[in-house]
Amino acid sequence: MRKVYLIRHAKPETGGRRMCIGTADLPVGILGQLQSVILSEYMQERKTAQVFCSDLQRSIQTAEYLNPNPIIIPGLREMHAGDWDGLDFEEIQKRWPELYKKRGSDPNIPIPGAEDVEEGQRRFLRAVHSALEQSTGDIAIVTHITVIQSLICHVLGIPPTQCRQFRLDYCSVTQIYYDGQIHVADINGRPHVSLDEAMCLSLLHAAQLPDRVIRHCEAVRRKALEIANELRQSGAVLDLEIIASAALLHDIARIQKDHAVAGADWLAALGYPEVSEVIRSHHDFDGNAINEQAVVYLADKVIRETDEVTIPERFRESSKKCLDDAARAAHEKRFQTAIRLRDAVNARCEKEVVL
Repeated sequence: MRKVYLIRHAKPETGGRRMCIGTADLPVGILGQLQSVILSEYMQERKTAQVFCSDLQRSIQTAEYLNPNPIIIPGLREMHAGDWDGLDFEEIQKRWPELYKKRGSDPNIPIPGAEDVEEGQRRFLRAVHSALEQSTGDIAIVTHITVIQSLICHVLGIPPTQCRQFRLDYCSVTQIYYDGQIHVADINGRPHVSLDEAMCLSLLHAAQLPDRVIRHCEAVRRKALEIANELRQSGAVLDLEIIASAALLHDIARIQKDHAVAGADWLAALGYPEVSEVIRSHHDFDGNAINEQAVVYLADKVIRETDEVTIPERFRESSKKCLDDAARAAHEKRFQTAIRLRDAVNARCEKEVVL
């Protein structure tokens, strides 16, 4: 019996807009690339003889993380969304207010010019069978949400108009078996791998960070683990894996606006909520507890580029970037937090772990 991994493509780049995406040919965004890195590692243990994908960029780019030469089957492309395809929902609501409102309560009301659901399902089934006929052994098919939903409906004997009941996340893996007939085994499996040092570095490179930022992240990781190990010797209960991962990934969104929040949101979307919360607080930490968040916050405040410095020295330099009273007040608050944490850590360890 053959295994077939039906994979929804990674998250496309929409420029922050909510869009109706059918055959609109969008590339994978940065979060999508991070998802693809996780997917690639997850699929390493699931040996596949071949990887297939549609002819749309987001499908091809995701598939290339699994195999640099995926086989393209045009029939695997997403269903065409007619006149709405590629438009953002704000514009759609303005141009088709009544239809937009009706589809809010009944999404099966057709969009003008859109591909028929049942015709689309037949196309999808032919494409999946084509992939099976072109291969032997287990395979992966990187495709689109409607393709996978339609196949699930076909196997379960459910009308394709009810396909939306099956949630499928970006880069989710739906597993089916094939023995001449198709059997659904697992729907919407979310890839999850260990965030070890190698994986974290792969994610940093996928986020398109400059080398100097990656070197800074590595230095913060080393200092965070040093602080954490000293604290553990004094009896503190800390999760070293979370600290190591969060410290190495703390600036993963450094080139984005509000990078601490953006990076935290990315890690939450990838399925790592504990690491996400540490990243979220590495720039501004409000607590008093000596925990994982405090350790990474403090480590980041004593590393300038790749060099360890004192907290006063680090903040004297960064104060030059404060251009108004609000920025100076926020900077002073971070400084006082760092001093408070430094004193608490040093007192707990009975030695100067942080200067």
